[in-house]
Amino acid sequence: LNNPEHPPEFLHQRDDFKNVVTFIEHHAKLYWDGMGYDKNISPYLDNCWAMRYAGHAGGLDNHNHPNIPIAGAMYFDASPEQGNIVFQDPLDLMLSMNPYLPWSRNTRLKDVPVSTGKLVLFPGWLNHSVMPNKTDKPRYNISLELKAGPKTT
Repeated sequence: LNNPEHPPEFLHQRDDFKNVVTFIEHHAKLYWDGMGYDKNISPYLDNCWAMRYAGHAGGLDNHNHPNIPIAGAMYFDASPEQGNIVFQDPLDLMLSMNPYLPWSRNTRLKDVPVSTGKLVLFPGWLNHSVMPNKTDKPRYNISLELKAGPKTT
């Protein structure tokens, strides 16, 4: 990995990553089935890339992966103090246009604590962000996108 700030993408194509791919795809299939999605197709890892959040680094702004059925992150060295993942209901954008008093409306944010070894899967359309790393220690995770259908080589 030549650049520790942004190692190469497509980690799922590396032979030394095969066990991680198997783990992720197994749990993505459980997620897929649990959501009641089409059983005639299955999720497969389409892309994954390494992320390193340096100590005392800022977070990652709110975004989504709109054309991806399942997005996620797997944490290799992480703790809540190093930056949790936060989900936001996309309906909040629409509701924010209504004339609520600023202190009277609760936004639907869900802060999910991260930890080493945790795999978090969610629909690609769901808005998410990453909180800043408040420690001296870098946080490492892989971000991933899963598509559905037959695997391509």
